[in-house]
Amino acid sequence: MTTLYPRLALRAAAERLDELREARESGESLQQFVAFRHPQAAWAPTGGSVCSETDLERVRAAVLEVVSDVDLDEGISRRRQASLDLAIGRALTGAMDINPADAGHDSVWAFLTLVVLPDVAVARFSEINGERMLGGHRNVFRRLWIRDRTVGDLMQAAANPLGEDEMVGIFERSELARNRLLCRAMARTVLESTAPNRSEFARAFYKRVRFHTGAYSLDLHSEDDLLQLCKGIAAGLQGGR
Repeated sequence: MTTLYPRLALRAAAERLDELREARESGESLQQFVAFRHPQAAWAPTGGSVCSETDLERVRAAVLEVVSDVDLDEGISRRRQASLDLAIGRALTGAMDINPADAGHDSVWAFLTLVVLPDVAVARFSEINGERMLGGHRNVFRRLWIRDRTVGDLMQAAANPLGEDEMVGIFERSELARNRLLCRAMARTVLESTAPNRSEFARAFYKRVRFHTGAYSLDLHSEDDLLQLCKGIAAGLQGGR
């Protein structure tokens, strides 16, 4: 059974963000802010099975295991960000039995980021800002959870997984990202590409997919249907059409 996670509303989240920023500027360790409850946290008003503090501790432990050799006060080096992003995404999906509808709320990710995992969040993105910390679609952990839920199996099987720019091109274009099967078909097409410069190919390919799918409802198509569509678009692109 899926569970509901605590939510931290925008005002309380903004206050915690300011606290983290002030502590960082003072040279204090952010581990002092780690907690598994918050006086202003709330649950989804619809009710349901809720996760316990032990469940939240398990989520933190899973992520900490991934970054066990990282000095969180020093931050995650650029060369390791991509591989650790993949591993953190896997850890989150493995440790969180979250209700998918609950996962669609910014306040859930704000709680996880600012209360349960603030030190890891800042180690990944050293600049403490709302875009990465307050739970929106570019949130430190929300983006990794969504990516792993969508293409995690493809990435684990790939000899050369998608890079950050290739991921962003899929998941930060709302007209593409809202269709999970299309995201998978696009990812598979890029992973299988033999283009000499795959990142350059991916950018052009994503633009073509947007152009070709913008006027259509794709909800009734299977993943295989969408894969064939993507392969046709890729062939036309590589053929110069």
